[in-house]
Parts: sequence; structure tokens; C-alpha cells
Amino acid sequence: MSSQNPFLAPETTKAPPPISNEPFEYNYLQNFTFLFESPNWLLNWLLVTVVFLIPVVGPIVLIGYQYEIIAWRVYYRQPGYPDFDFGKFGAYLTRGVWPFLVSLVLGLVMIPVAIVTFFVVGIGMAAVGGNGNDGLMMVLVFASYFLFFVVGMLFQAVMIPLFLRAGIAKDFIEGFNFRFAMDFLGKTWVELILGALFIAIVTPFLAFAGLLALCVGYLFVLSLVTMATAFHHHQLYRLYLSRGGELIPFKPSE
Repeated sequence: MSSQNPFLAPETTKAPPPISNEPFEYNYLQNFTFLFESPNWLLNWLLVTVVFLIPVVGPIVLIGYQYEIIAWRVYYRQPGYPDFDFGKFGAYLTRGVWPFLVSLVLGLVMIPVAIVTFFVVGIGMAAVGGNGNDGLMMVLVFASYFLFFVVGMLFQAVMIPLFLRAGIAKDFIEGFNFRFAMDFLGKTWVELILGALFIAIVTPFLAFAGLLALCVGYLFVLSLVTMATAFHHHQLYRLYLSRGGELIPFKPSE
């Protein structure tokens, strides 16, 4: 693999303008076929799988690599995606650490919300259970599970645009631009939900096939899903831009 930084424009040529306001259609299947668009797909798959196994740092590096892929396609208009390069390990890490920190802060904010929700639901169940109303108790249990599911989905949905902004701009503060997040969700919420559901439905089948392959294949499935999620985010961003969304200020890797 070349040691040249593919995210710096050549000195003798002018970088093309970023993709913006250009027609785009979301392709659900391409989330999983995207990995194979590179001639070095097998090596990239192997390297991403290896990095996935590195505790703590590995997932952060893959987050950074995910946004380098988006930069490659949106800001430099290149086909496919850049090869994973261990020489850029530090660059991936410094880009991925900002979305990671944003997720930590938002996760801490959600803890008291979850505690209060559990407390309120618990009081309701105790009151209903004390009256011996089993039918109402079952309804309350299902309703509480549905509530937690919806809240979790909304939280994950809001995280995507905030992650995008923090990762592309390499800026912690940008990761809390909720005006951008609401605009992003307003323009892409259908594809965001359906794309996430498609990945969630396909993943267990791939995981089962991976377990049959002496369990080693399961690790490759996890890295494949990581790349599928990266392309899901890329497609949502492209879709958002095609619908008149705001272009995130991009800070290149050094």
C-alpha cells in the first residue's frame, strides 16, 4: 500500500469541489456489497477484522477510518474507498476519537434519563401488581419494552448526524450541533430507519453463517457489519446533501 496520504490534494492539481446538491438514491444492498468494490477488498477485510480485535483503541480507529471513507467519496469524489493502511493508524485514531468522546458525553447524559424512566415504570408496575390486575400488568410490560425500544432508536438516530459532524470536522464541539442533527433527521429519517433495520435483519443470518465457519467467520462478519454501517452513514450523508442539506466543514488528515 502506498504511504502517500490520499486525503491531501496533489500540489499540481486543484481538488474537485465536494459533492453537494447532486441527485442520489439510497441503495440498501450496497451497504453489504460496498466492501468488495476495492481490488484489495480481501486484504482490507482482513485488516479491519484484526483492528476490530484491538481492545478500546481498535473500535475508535475504525470509527476514524469510516469517516476517511466518507471524505474519500464526498470531498475528493473518488470511487470505492481508500485501503486501510496501518501507516495511517494515528490519523484514523485522531479522527475517530471525537465521535467517541461525543458518544461518551451523550451516554452519560442518558444515564439519569434511563434511571428516571426505569423508576417511573417500576412504580407503575408495582401499583398495578398490587391491585392484582394481571392483564393490565402484561400491557404495561409490553408498553415499557416498546418505550425503551423507541427511546433507544431515537437516541441512535440522533447520534448518526452528530457522529458525522464530529468525525468529518474533527471537532468535539461540532458533535453537539443539534440544529444540524434535526435538519439531517428531517431530510433522511425514512432511509435512516429502514437502512438500520435492513442491517439489523441481515446481520444475524450472516453471524450464524460465520459461526458455522469454525466460529472464526463470526469475526469477519463483525468487521463486514462495521463496513456496512460506514457505508450506511455515507449514503445518508449523500442523501442529505442531495436534498439541500448543509455540507459539513471537512478537516483533512495530516
